Amino acid sequence: MTDDKGCFVTATETITEPTPINPNISHTNLSCSASTNILGTITVDASGGTSTYIYEINNNDYSFTDSYDTSSGTNDHTFTGLNFGDYTVRVIDNNGCESISTVTITTGPDVLITTSPVTGCAPGTGEMLVEAAASNGTLGTGTFYFAIYPETTWYAGHPDWYLQDGGAGSPPYTHNFTGLNPGVTYTFIVYDSDTGCQYIQEATVPVTTNSTLTSTVDAITNVSCFGSVDGSVDFTFDSYTGTQVDYEIYTFVTNNTTGITGSATGLSGAPYSDSLAVWYQVNITYSLLK
Repeated sequence: MTDDKGCFVTATETITEPTPINPNISHTNLSCSASTNILGTITVDASGGTSTYIYEINNNDYSFTDSYDTSSGTNDHTFTGLNFGDYTVRVIDNNGCESISTVTITTGPDVLITTSPVTGCAPGTGEMLVEAAASNGTLGTGTFYFAIYPETTWYAGHPDWYLQDGGAGSPPYTHNFTGLNPGVTYTFIVYDSDTGCQYIQEATVPVTTNSTLTSTVDAITNVSCFGSVDGSVDFTFDSYTGTQVDYEIYTFVTNNTTGITGSATGLSGAPYSDSLAVWYQVNITYSLLK
């Protein structure tokens, strides 16, 4: 500091900053008791940053949301009752700084074998054979029922649940799904009537396609803030044979449409790039129809 006579004094101060937030997250996957599924959990016990913390959690479609403020109790907190899927965990410290993590709740060991023996091209022409691996020690002895994820809880006679091909109590423990979209990787559920448990697993391969059409995601722009409409996905497709390609964005895992579509016409065979606006949080799969 210098006064109006030119006299001055020098002092040294050290400005520090908090350490980075460490969310310290652990989780348990879905498991099976003697008669039913036990849902998953996510435990958060943050450190670093500036305490106290707020923990927020949601799944991809926001059908599950919850929060916890450590100022109201202990520093650690366990979110319970979590079903299959990806969860976003936010830790917000007392300065408003945040740490964001993704946690996947699964059903543990692989219990489904999936193959796609029939090649298709147009929507609804694909097939996928799903087998319950009853010999791996995780599943019971059946009878097994199969469905495409997501699906409501199994009950006898449910039209979207399919009895194993061998019939009740008899192998083969399989079901061949038809009417699927080629190139899509589906997630399937098997219900084991012996234990009352459901197991959910993504197929090991996509539905086989005989199309030469290929695509790549070039860039993704996240929505900047809740309620904003500035998200987008940029992509390029190539190796098509027609003059028109239609495309649509689906929610990843569930393969439910977002209603976001586009179309390119008058194509000449060269690579084509486009961008589609996405106005809410979604893990995407996009479908191209030539």
